[in-house]
Amino acid sequence: MNMIETPVSFESSGRILRGILHLPGTPAGAPLTCVVFLNGWPGSRIGPHRMFVTAARQLTADGFCCLRFDFGGRGESDGLAAEATIRSMVADTRCAINSLVAQANISRVVLLGICSGAKVAIAEAADDARVQALVLWSPEAMGHLRSPATKAARSASMAMEYIHKLSKPGTWKKILTFDVNTRMVQKALVGPAEPTEEETREESQTLQRFGSFRGSVILLYGGSDGQTRLAAANYREFFETRRLKCEVHEIPHANHNFYSLAWEKTVIDATRKWLLNLGNCAT
Repeated sequence: MNMIETPVSFESSGRILRGILHLPGTPAGAPLTCVVFLNGWPGSRIGPHRMFVTAARQLTADGFCCLRFDFGGRGESDGLAAEATIRSMVADTRCAINSLVAQANISRVVLLGICSGAKVAIAEAADDARVQALVLWSPEAMGHLRSPATKAARSASMAMEYIHKLSKPGTWKKILTFDVNTRMVQKALVGPAEPTEEETREESQTLQRFGSFRGSVILLYGGSDGQTRLAAANYREFFETRRLKCEVHEIPHANHNFYSLAWEKTVIDATRKWLLNLGNCAT
């Protein structure tokens, strides 16, 4: 199948956000299911170890439209990274969807988020009826689903991710050339793991609204991710109590960002299979 990757830009809160739109080689005007990728706090539209790029290209080959964009203050988008919040990321996501539906025949919107990006996906789905499915990779617990144990587990997990990166020559090159955003590293390790009481209350209110979501959800965690047993159990109970359609998959031995070709393949393959089973994708 012929595929097209084209740069796109759109406005959000007075800033220009930039991304890449992946289009399958389907007839012009054909209805499309679009998967919008949402990165976590320290990331960009390429995802950890270019996982978003790989997944988007494979999903496009399956007939899906995919959008990868940088949140405000990240990657090539305008804005300051230090000013980013979950609320601003949700607003950016809403603008991304608005831009999509204005320029293509989008029949279904799927949000795919990793870590904090999964929280953004849940928050947007709670208030946007256009979102019909969620793919949540290593989703961080939120609101009343978070416990002191999950906070500690998340900080430890993120610390291990950065220790892993220190074993790579490319990381040291960035450090020695001062090409490291230390503020974002600090925020990834500390900020999102310790929200204020107001943020926790707001997240719980979001979960309450999300309880009426009638789309489908898939959660994928790494078996060696410190959050897995705690957050997955809490999310599973949340979905089951509200009779929401959800699948939970644990990838044996995998870490938070699936740093292994085998783990990456397992996650992407499971995501592709699940999305194809939802139907209505362009082929």
